[in-house]
Amino acid sequence: MIIALLLLLLLAYGLTPRGTLLHEALHLPPFWLSAVFSRTPKARAERQQYGPHPQQYYLLCPASSGAIQPLRLLFYFHGGSWRWGKPDYFTAHARFFNELGYTVVLPSYRRCPKHDYTHIREDLRAVTLHAFAEMDKRGQPVELALSGGMSAGGHLAAMLALSPNGESAGRDIRGFFALGAPLCLADMPESFALRDLAGPRTGSLFAEADPCCSAQMQPHKPALIVHGTHDGMVPCNSTRQFARQRQEASPATTFVKINSGTHLSVAAWIFRQGKTRQAIKAWLQKQATSSASSSV
Repeated sequence: MIIALLLLLLLAYGLTPRGTLLHEALHLPPFWLSAVFSRTPKARAERQQYGPHPQQYYLLCPASSGAIQPLRLLFYFHGGSWRWGKPDYFTAHARFFNELGYTVVLPSYRRCPKHDYTHIREDLRAVTLHAFAEMDKRGQPVELALSGGMSAGGHLAAMLALSPNGESAGRDIRGFFALGAPLCLADMPESFALRDLAGPRTGSLFAEADPCCSAQMQPHKPALIVHGTHDGMVPCNSTRQFARQRQEASPATTFVKINSGTHLSVAAWIFRQGKTRQAIKAWLQKQATSSASSSV
C-alpha cells in the first residue's frame, strides 16, 4: 500500500502540468529540502522588537564592515500567504544583499488569519519608524531605502513603497522589487488567504490593500517585477497588467518574465543561479549607482 502510494505521488510529481496549484504543492517538499540543506552563507542578525506582540520584531542584518557610507537600507519581506514563515529563515537572503552593500531589515508582522491588512499596515509603519530610528541612533544616516520581497512579501514591499496611506511613516522608500507577487488583488482567484488579508472584494479594505489601485501606482518610483509564466499560485497575467499600467506612465518599471518559471522556481533564486538572481542584483546595483550620482 505504501509503495503504491509513493508510486502514485511520483507519477503525479512528474505528470502534473506547470501553472497549477497542484504542481506547486507537489514541488514544495523538495523546495524546502533544498532550502534547508543549502550551504548558502547566512548573515549576522540582531533581533529588534518594535511592538508588544511576539510577531512584532525584525532582524537587522548590517552590511559587512567597510561598506559604503552613508547607509543603504533594504526592507526584505518573506512570503507565506501573509500567515506562514518567519524572518529567521531568510538570513541567507540578507547575506546576499549585504554583499551588495545593503544593511537589511527582515520584518515580522502580525499575521492572518487572526489579523488582517488593518493590523499589517500598522506594523509596516511601526517597523519602518523603528528601523530608521535605530539607524539614527547608531549615527548611520540612510541615503537610500528600498523594499523587496517574494510572493506575499512582494505585495507588502509594494505597499510599503507605493501606498499614500502612511505605511512607510513618511519615510522615503525610493523603490521596490517584487518576485512572484500578487500586485493586482482584484485579478487573484478566490482564496482563504486573500479574504483573511483584505476581506470581501467589495469592501474598502480590499481596495486599500491592492497595489493596483490607481492612487497607489506612483509610476515614478523604480520597480523590478519578476514573474514566472507558469506560476500556479499568482497568475502571471495580473502582475503583467500591473507592470504595463506603470510602464505606460513612466519607464521606471522593469518587468522580467521567467519563461516556464513557476512560483517556487522564482522563490529559489537565493540558492540557484539564474535570471531572477541576475535581475535582482543588477537592479539593486543600478539603484545604488543612481542614488550616489544624485547625491553628488
